[in-house]
This record gives sequence, C-alpha cells and structure tokens, in this order.
Amino acid sequence: MRTLENLALQVPFLRLRARNTLAPLVGRVELSGVRNPDEIRAALTSGSADVITLPTNVAATLANRGIDVRLLGVVQASLLRIVGPPGARFDWRELRGQPVAIPFRGDAPDLIFRSLAGRNGLDPDRDVTITNYPQIPEVVSALVSGRARYAVLPEPQATLAVTQGAAAGLALGPRLSLTGAWRRATGDTLPQAGVAVRGEIARRYPAVVAALQRELDATTRAYSADPIAAGRRLAPLTGLPEQGAATIVARLRPDYVPARTVQRQVERYFQVLARATPDAIGGRLPDRSFYVPPAR
Repeated sequence: MRTLENLALQVPFLRLRARNTLAPLVGRVELSGVRNPDEIRAALTSGSADVITLPTNVAATLANRGIDVRLLGVVQASLLRIVGPPGARFDWRELRGQPVAIPFRGDAPDLIFRSLAGRNGLDPDRDVTITNYPQIPEVVSALVSGRARYAVLPEPQATLAVTQGAAAGLALGPRLSLTGAWRRATGDTLPQAGVAVRGEIARRYPAVVAALQRELDATTRAYSADPIAAGRRLAPLTGLPEQGAATIVARLRPDYVPARTVQRQVERYFQVLARATPDAIGGRLPDRSFYVPPAR
C-alpha cells in the first residue's frame, strides 16, 4: 500500500500495521510513500502497489487510459489551502497581479485553484501570475524565499510553510480553505482525495476489499474523534511535533466515504475539471464499475 505525503490521506492508514486487521486475509501489510502524481502512476502501472492514495482525477485518468484501477473511497477533508501574507478575511482580489506558486500543472491543485479563481472574478491566466512546480517542497521554497507571495498547499505542507516562514522572518498564514471555497461555489464537497485499488484485487478478493473499507472507515472515525492520538501517530511520519499534527487533524476533520456512496459528487467534480481540460480525467467520465461499492 502506498500513501501520498499528505496528512489527510495518511490518517485512514494509521492503524493498519498496529492492529493487523488484514493479516488473516493478506498476511503482512507493507506501507510506503509516494511524493507526486508521476510516482502514483508508476506504482499502479508497474503493479508495485495494490492500494494507493491519490487525487481522484488521477485514478479516473488511469482508468480511462486502460490501467486496471478502481476508486475504493474518498477522503473528505479541509485539505488544500491558500497560504500567504496574514490578514483578516480573504478576498480573491488580493491575488490580482500577484505571483502564486502551485504544485503539479494540470493536476488537481492547479485545476481547483483556476476554477475557483474564475468563479470569483479572476482570469487565472491574465490576472494572476501562476508558477507551477513539479514537487510540493519547491512550492514551499518559492513561498518562503519570497519568489511567490501566495501558494496553494495541502497539509501538512501548508503549516510547515508558515513555520518556515516565521523562522526566516516572513509572516505567513493559512488564508483560505479551498475545500470551503468549493462548497460555497458549488454546493458540493470537494472529492479531491481518494483511495484506489487495482481492479484485479477488487474482483478476486472482495473479502479483502470489504475488510479494508471497514478498517479505513473505523480508523478515520477514531482519529477524527481523537486528534491527539492521531498526532502521536503522525508526528514521526510528518516531522511535525505531536501537538502540531493533532491541531492539523482537528482542522482537517477527515472523513472516509466509499466511492459508490459519493459517485454523483465525484462525477460533478470531474465535470468541472474536464471543462478546464478534458485530459484532467482522461477524456470522459468513468463508468459505474470504476466506483467500488461500500462493504456490506
């Protein structure tokens, strides 16, 4: 199993090894990290991962390109943030003429920001100076060094950027949750973050997939209810102090939802991305078989 270096997507997997829930079905569970969409694609296409966390639109793109992958579930959380100079109420007009650093050109953070900027009176190609970076640490570096005045970052990197900025004498703050902005603009949750499974695993081992669904749900509920315990588990994985990790979990409020349960919301999200660029989802909406139903 492979997880992005993303705090919300790490929470559902925190107890897998400790509780050994899946051991009677699969034996030893191996967990490792991936850093960007390219590593995600490589892990799935090579078969080196059976389960992986990833942006939901990346899962759709892979499925539409013939990779045997299905969406197991969505982790709903207040995940992406605009970080920038501290202030009171955020106003999108602040960004006019400003340099903004965003990871992964053409992937979810970039497309979500561009969509929301357009819905809030900005032309992202003319009114904002966007620089895309292939790695999240490069976005943090651009912000802290002053090459960018604002940045789009997930947690925990948004908090790390604020901390590093303070150490460098630069005042920064988390200015806007893009999850909240998406809800206000569309009336929907933002089903950006997903858990995928290789299609062969879903077909051949339904009992394993059902047990994994139950474990991800139970773990997310447990740690959302007890952020302090989550902080203790996450601290060694993220480099954050325990209290800092706990504070972020409390802010994120992660919730695991089976894919089939939120299929309509995911499809509406995909349609927004595809209007910006059809390649964002591989050209078309995946069919119903892409969405794994909840465990019974």
